[in-house]
Amino acid sequence: MALSIEQSDEKALIKISIISATHLRDADKALGGGSSDPFCVVRHNGKKTPIIKTQVIANTLSPEWNHPALQLDGVDVSDTFEIEVLDHDMGGATDLLGKCTMGAAKFLPNGFEGSLELDQTKNFPSKIQLKVEVLRI
Repeated sequence: MALSIEQSDEKALIKISIISATHLRDADKALGGGSSDPFCVVRHNGKKTPIIKTQVIANTLSPEWNHPALQLDGVDVSDTFEIEVLDHDMGGATDLLGKCTMGAAKFLPNGFEGSLELDQTKNFPSKIQLKVEVLRI
């Protein structure tokens, strides 16, 4: 019988990779830019400091970050991950391009690879692609 996270007192060791996003809105349109300068941040369990921050990809609505994977230990099935895609503006300001929340139950115990729809996109069909590998339960 396979061990599930619900049956175990153990916490999981996972590896999260942020791959890309698609169909983002043009946040720089008012500036005559015609695109966005997106980056992604991931927060764990509502903490203010992100556990992942990708690089900014300039002038695109479909960034491919292929961000190096982050290993995170002690993940429980009740944990949440808040994912935001933001537009970087000169002077350090940011505009929200979309966000979503993924509960650990989505990837425990078998992992996840695919797309998640972003909310708060101003009606754009924006998605983020990511991969979560479960290394240990």
